[in-house]
Amino acid sequence: VSLVQLLAVGAGMAMTLMLRRHIQVEFLQARFPSPIRRGVGALSGLFIAAFFALMAHYTWRYAEMLAQTGEMLPGLRQPLYPFAYAFAALLALNALYGLYLCLEALRNKERR
Repeated sequence: VSLVQLLAVGAGMAMTLMLRRHIQVEFLQARFPSPIRRGVGALSGLFIAAFFALMAHYTWRYAEMLAQTGEMLPGLRQPLYPFAYAFAALLALNALYGLYLCLEALRNKERR
């Protein structure tokens, strides 16, 4: 159950980003001129992309280690590495969406 929950969280992160449901504090940003708002939006998209890319990289390396050691789920006797690879792929998709947010901010589209 915990491994399926891990995959649900990975997919849910991307969906939450796409639906713009993450908590945002924008009380100062609304007072900035448009070029500064775009810069802040682009920078935050880059931070999102860098964070998720780094997490995807380390999760992928962890999955490789699990595949090499052959670690299995104790009760089901299923290998653990496919779940780690799937979670790494979901994190990489989140990183790509962070890049999309960066480009969207640079193209002067105001986020709602």
